[in-house]
Amino acid sequence: MKMKFSTLLNIILATFLLTALIYNVVISRSADWEPLCSYDPWVDFNDDGIIDVFDKVAVGCSFGSEGTPINKTAFLLELQDRVEAVETRIPKKGYLSVSPEAFTPEEDTMPYWKSWRTLRGDGFFATSLQLPHGATLTNMTVYLTDMVTDGNVAVYLSGYNLTKGQSLTIFMASVETSLEGTPGDIVLYDDTIHDAQIDNQNCTYMLGVSFDYNSPFLSIDGVLIEYEYPL
Repeated sequence: MKMKFSTLLNIILATFLLTALIYNVVISRSADWEPLCSYDPWVDFNDDGIIDVFDKVAVGCSFGSEGTPINKTAFLLELQDRVEAVETRIPKKGYLSVSPEAFTPEEDTMPYWKSWRTLRGDGFFATSLQLPHGATLTNMTVYLTDMVTDGNVAVYLSGYNLTKGQSLTIFMASVETSLEGTPGDIVLYDDTIHDAQIDNQNCTYMLGVSFDYNSPFLSIDGVLIEYEYPL
């Protein structure tokens, strides 16, 4: 039976590829053999960390084909722009924790006691705040203790416009405990912030605490302010 020329050619090509495969395997496993060039990830078509015959097969399968080449640098830059565009649509969140120790009394003669974990006293206490310019406040959470029925604790967040010489609003955010009942340790929050965008160029910001009287059962344990800011 005569063998067709195309069949014979296929056998020859298959034999050549098999020989090349064996040759590459032997060469790749030789302890004395070193590659002429360093590893190039752009040539590692199957991304397995080694340039071998399988990468040659990938090229061989596409041999002779034509198409539009890719500008790899432009392609990477386009991917980077897409990632940055997605990140800009996701607001970045930030947090500012205010320790009770940061507050100072309105008058030096006011009775009070404070530490890094609690503050109690009689009257009004305040501390200044420094938040990122352009940030938008989203929530103020206050950790309190109120175990009395004849007094309460109130916390206020306020701002002052230096150029206009006036307060932004009465309070940007505020919470206070109730005179009814003795709940003990409680957490209050306010997420309806007025004048929420921080303007450090024209404004200053302050956090205030007001006690009806000095009692170990009437105190503040800390304040957490949450905000979002652009990239």
